[in-house]
Amino acid sequence: MRYRYVLIILFFSLGVYGQKNDKSLVLKGKVVDSLAGLDNAYVQNISSKTFTITNAVGQFSITVHKDDTLQISHVGYEETIHIIDDAHFVTKYVEIPLIKKLEELTDVVVETSGINASSLNLPQIDEKYQDMTRSEKRLSSKKSFGRVEDIAKGGALFIPIEPLITNIFGSKKLKRKIEAENYKKDFDTLTERFYNYTKTTLKVPEDYVIVFMYYLVDNDKHRAILDAESEGMAEFYLTDAYVTYKNEIMQNKL
Repeated sequence: MRYRYVLIILFFSLGVYGQKNDKSLVLKGKVVDSLAGLDNAYVQNISSKTFTITNAVGQFSITVHKDDTLQISHVGYEETIHIIDDAHFVTKYVEIPLIKKLEELTDVVVETSGINASSLNLPQIDEKYQDMTRSEKRLSSKKSFGRVEDIAKGGALFIPIEPLITNIFGSKKLKRKIEAENYKKDFDTLTERFYNYTKTTLKVPEDYVIVFMYYLVDNDKHRAILDAESEGMAEFYLTDAYVTYKNEIMQNKL
């Protein structure tokens, strides 16, 4: 008799336990990304083999049990897994965020098209001309101009203009222009780079900074400064030149 009661209690306990685990819930939820709800997201209950699809604002509802596994997927997003626990039976709601996939770019091979100045029938610029002033280019073209060559191009006569102008004005005038252009270029570069250093570090009065710059170019002391391998070395040469400049001024006053 006693054993009969034990068996009855045991079966009753197992029945209650089984009923507890079989408890189901129609879970409502929403699938979202960082901005808003995602429509047409696929929500599958892997445990019960059931599924649903989110509506226009990302909402869905699906029947679940405790410990069920939901799998959520959407085109362009990383697939995610969500486990149902006791908290879902309290809130009866879940919000599941999805993360966008990072698209991997394949290697891009860039091939040259073969388009250049020659293929477009454009005049090619020699590299030696690139850093020349206008007058230097004229003088250089004069040296290579032995005679005016007739070049038939498209049925018309083409005569190089630059060498012709060079011969008209003469080499001496061009050389003077080149010197003036280079002088101005060096003076501008020197002033732009070292004006503040000369005024603030060497303490040269502002009214005399430009005079000092002219002194450097006139006496060819600017070349070592501009050609220095580092800014520190350039400032060293500049300081040394300023000491010489002050000594020469003092000697002229005596």
